Amino acid sequence: MKQEVKIIEVKGAGGVSRIHVGEKLSRIDSHLPAGVASVIVTDERVKELYAGDFPPHCPIITMGTGEGIKNLSTVEMILRELM
Repeated sequence: MKQEVKIIEVKGAGGVSRIHVGEKLSRIDSHLPAGVASVIVTDERVKELYAGDFPPHCPIITMGTGEGIKNLSTVEMILRELM
């Protein structure tokens, strides 16, 4: 039985982001906009399990795991990496 992919659109001041729920990570390339740089932000555990499915051309920003990393210091680290 094929699982249906649900797309949730989040509208912000800078445009629209689409969240694909139920899609296989190995198909992520088919959803990335052509000609636009994409970055993967993930935690250590997800990277450990699924890094082989990440597109090879996307840089990866890795953060720790758990609730303790959900803070402004982590946001600052991600922003510094993006810059």
